[in-house]
Amino acid sequence: MADSSFSRLIALAGPHRRRLIIACSLAVLSTAFAIAPYLLVYLAIEAHRAGDASMTWFGAGAAAACLVLRPLLFGLSTGIAHAVSFDTLAALRNTLLAKLARLPLGYFTARQTGALKRLVNENVEILELFFSHQLPDLLSTLVAPLATLVLLAFVDWRLALAAAAIIPVAWLANALIMSGHGEKIGRYFQMQGRINATLVEYLQGIESLKTADGGKATLERFHRDVEAFNRFSDDWRKSWMGPWALFSVATGASLLFVVPVGLALIAAGATGPSVLLFAVLASTGIGAPIIKLMLYTEIFLRVSKAEESVHTLLNEKEIGAGGQTGLAPAHFAISFQDAGYAENGRDILAGVTFDIAENSVTAIVGPSGAGKTALIRLLARYADPTSGAVLIGGRNVRDYSLEAVLENIAIISQDVFLFEASVADNISVGRKGTSPEAIRAAAGMANADAFIEALPQGYDTMIGGNGTRLSGGERQRISLARALLRDAPVLVMDEATSHVDPLTEALIQEAINKLAGRKTVIIVSHRLDSIARCDRIVLMNDGRMAAYGTHEELLAASNLYRAMWELQERNLTWTLTGEEETGLPLAAEPRRQAPQPAMERVQ
Repeated sequence: MADSSFSRLIALAGPHRRRLIIACSLAVLSTAFAIAPYLLVYLAIEAHRAGDASMTWFGAGAAAACLVLRPLLFGLSTGIAHAVSFDTLAALRNTLLAKLARLPLGYFTARQTGALKRLVNENVEILELFFSHQLPDLLSTLVAPLATLVLLAFVDWRLALAAAAIIPVAWLANALIMSGHGEKIGRYFQMQGRINATLVEYLQGIESLKTADGGKATLERFHRDVEAFNRFSDDWRKSWMGPWALFSVATGASLLFVVPVGLALIAAGATGPSVLLFAVLASTGIGAPIIKLMLYTEIFLRVSKAEESVHTLLNEKEIGAGGQTGLAPAHFAISFQDAGYAENGRDILAGVTFDIAENSVTAIVGPSGAGKTALIRLLARYADPTSGAVLIGGRNVRDYSLEAVLENIAIISQDVFLFEASVADNISVGRKGTSPEAIRAAAGMANADAFIEALPQGYDTMIGGNGTRLSGGERQRISLARALLRDAPVLVMDEATSHVDPLTEALIQEAINKLAGRKTVIIVSHRLDSIARCDRIVLMNDGRMAAYGTHEELLAASNLYRAMWELQERNLTWTLTGEEETGLPLAAEPRRQAPQPAMERVQ
């Protein structure tokens, strides 16, 4: 696992790998300059004893030069490695966002927002440790003890063996520390992700939670997760405290082996004091790199877990690949041909067949869960049919790339998302360079110009995160203006008026009326009075098309449609009566009122 993660991490550097190699080489060279003074001082002492003054001064000067060059090379290596890291992470985040745009909506509905946020943000940020610090430092850290032992062996192999005696003890202690570490760090990230997701869920739903139980249930779950995480972390800490103490002692104990052996050799006349001095200086530098290697092993487990999550996302199955970006529909008639869609083993749609004429207005209605929004998802290639086909301009939507489909379809849903920016920026999002006149024209078509002009700074007014400073109807009309500015040939209104007041709905319907005969308009709605004058109505029920035709045809032929219409008529004409009339404290009694104005076609 670690090997594959390592190779994939190197591959992520892509075009920056050459700079990464340079950074690693400089780090290794800086380590060599850190060790070289030990040998140079030893050689200078030996030269002095031999009466060679020039060699003495050369050794001392070279040692001083190494002490100056070492931090310079290390700093240069660190700077290059960080530049590679930031460039790599920026490219990776762009790749991940592009990947997310190509995934079916089912991927997002099955995951919490907090988990996805952690993946794209925190997990990618963890990879910075590998490129900026771990890889260059790891190589230099590996070189340091090996080079030190080689130099010691060059001077006296017996002292080199004595200095190396700490390695098996440190290795055993490290093995005890790392026992089960991979599984535990997996749990660590899993529990941390659950805490993060619960917190994001609480913050996103805080308004609803406060009106219910004050968010107590969510907060209690959050506290339980935090407590469980704390217990797990503490138990994990206790499990490695003993081995860590052994490891710490072992890595600092080289002199316990080197000094006795060196003194014994001196007493036996087998070596000299200068050799022992060199061995003492050099061996003290062995323990610190070994500690760093152990720490980097733990860090790499964290990095590899983060990389695995990134790798998994990059390999998620995308919405049908192979579409042609440059392919444009010849016309914008739409056809569903025996279309079906299944998700998690459950049929959402089955055998749906109907046509939508170009530049017509078609409504899709039906009970909740009937499959209305699923049809729109297939049309917009948010998901691909698992059976049958969806056609635009006579061609299967699979022939088009996702970008090509969305370039020609504007969708306005009931859940409007606005950015923390000005009104003008929200209308023109994704369309840089749009003129103020075009923005105003789109707002005028959406019947939004009047309320925008009444804002404190007009089109330059900042509206807060997701438009918190606007009403629901105002947010919806800005969303409509955004769609109209795109001037896409197909406009989809997916329950776009379900959360607005009747006046705002009338304004939105008036805006849609202006498009009749000029665009292919699809309206998903549960309010039948607002779509009664559409060219065609598709009635969905339980994932299948139950009826298709005009309002009058469906009233005559469909019991379900007629029952829905009559129920809505009763709901639109009720009042409250007193107890003395009905025998109930408050009872609903019908009172005939004029229904909401139906949408009228404007040719």
